[in-house]
Amino acid sequence: MLGTGALLLSLLWAYPTQGTTVKPLSDMDMCRAARQIFHGTCEEARTEWDSRGRLVTRYRFKVKEGLKGSPATWVEFVQPGGRLGDRALVVPGAATFAPNEEAVVFVGRRCDQTGCAFTVGLAQGKFAVQTDPRTRLRVAARNLEELEFLGAEPQTSRPLVTLLANIRSNVRSLEAGQ
Repeated sequence: MLGTGALLLSLLWAYPTQGTTVKPLSDMDMCRAARQIFHGTCEEARTEWDSRGRLVTRYRFKVKEGLKGSPATWVEFVQPGGRLGDRALVVPGAATFAPNEEAVVFVGRRCDQTGCAFTVGLAQGKFAVQTDPRTRLRVAARNLEELEFLGAEPQTSRPLVTLLANIRSNVRSLEAGQ
């Protein structure tokens, strides 16, 4: 007869996890941590080698609405990872974007050493914007499948107008010092 420890070990061996463990972030946590928040469309996703020989992906967005940070028509940021030819660097749980994809994006602070910036909370910082085929409402949704959470998983989907209103309110509160 297998002991409890051996049974648990065999189950873990049979089902390895691939996710990254993160703290669940509230809208206010994400607003506080972001240097820039915007609603826009990804116009370009270009993977390249950086000056240190690492694969990075450069994203360029056409901004529909700036919610935090310097107002801009275009936003560009670089994240570690991507695929170039037969080479790939995968950052489990990181948000990725495709050309013509509409999203609400929370960009974190840029690392001085690498020049890269992650979305806040990895995939938590990307809300893909879609139209619900049943209700025809615009919905902002997150894909959090590659993340494991320390605590309750954050909300994954809600109406776009609700998300944008929450972000505007949180940013105003932060600016007022509350």
